[in-house]
Amino acid sequence: RFGLPVKAGGRYFYTRNSGLQNQAQLFVRNGLRGKPRLLIDPNAWARDAATALDAWKPSDDGCFLLYSVQDGGSDWRILRVLDATTGKPLVDEVRWAKFTDLAWVGSEGFLYSRFPEPKEGESFQALNYNQAVYFHRIGTSQAEDRLVFATPDHPERGHTAQVTQDGRLAIVYSHIGTDARYELHVIDLAARGRARWKARPLVTGFDHDWRLVDGMGQSLWFVTNQDAPRYRLVAIDLSKRDPQWRQLVAQSAETLERASIVGTQLILSYLKDASTRAVIFDLAGKSVRTIALNGIGTV
Repeated sequence: RFGLPVKAGGRYFYTRNSGLQNQAQLFVRNGLRGKPRLLIDPNAWARDAATALDAWKPSDDGCFLLYSVQDGGSDWRILRVLDATTGKPLVDEVRWAKFTDLAWVGSEGFLYSRFPEPKEGESFQALNYNQAVYFHRIGTSQAEDRLVFATPDHPERGHTAQVTQDGRLAIVYSHIGTDARYELHVIDLAARGRARWKARPLVTGFDHDWRLVDGMGQSLWFVTNQDAPRYRLVAIDLSKRDPQWRQLVAQSAETLERASIVGTQLILSYLKDASTRAVIFDLAGKSVRTIALNGIGTV
């Protein structure tokens, strides 16, 4: 059984399970015709298989692999980094991460979410407050990590970060509890030299769901249920003097499940009669065509 491959640089990263393994192994190959090379085998980590490979993400150039380790079913994660060329682990190790995304900033480092280190003996008993987003630079210790975003006046709020595919903008999601209602802040990664990690409000009020599709330069595309219970596609251009949200695709009779940008086109996936209907739009929201699927199923 194979997982969907992820391309980074000229490399393809993917998981494979022979069908007889407790956990899938993670492989890399150089190009489509390259020889598969084993990078991670979590089956060798613990005899009782209680230590698992959780999430993983290669750097944009494919040089490094960032991954999270789960131990004993805990929500705590340990983040580690591999050199994808040699397969050897780097010195980087990040602890006390929980409910975190993995977001590379180029290949210099990554954004992650963590809580303060619990008091001794309270790792699995105490409630967690004051989640914050940090930046870890490759080759440094966790003690040197830079605080990027936090709300100490509102310790109940959680925060995670995503980076657009072109590496220009970071989007910080803030939430309270488990409801899909978010506030959003945006950080211009190209301006860190003069503005450091300045976070600019994008959406205020924990009222609606916002799902980042992607970004190009200063333009962002989102799927949201704001004024649209079945979701719609909107965009914003932050380079404008007074940026305003623009509706590109209104809600339809079917629920908009997700969207993605492939090249210069948007692919929107709708749920219809418990199956997927996929439609291609241009980046301005003009319908191009419906994708003909081989049969009933989901995408």
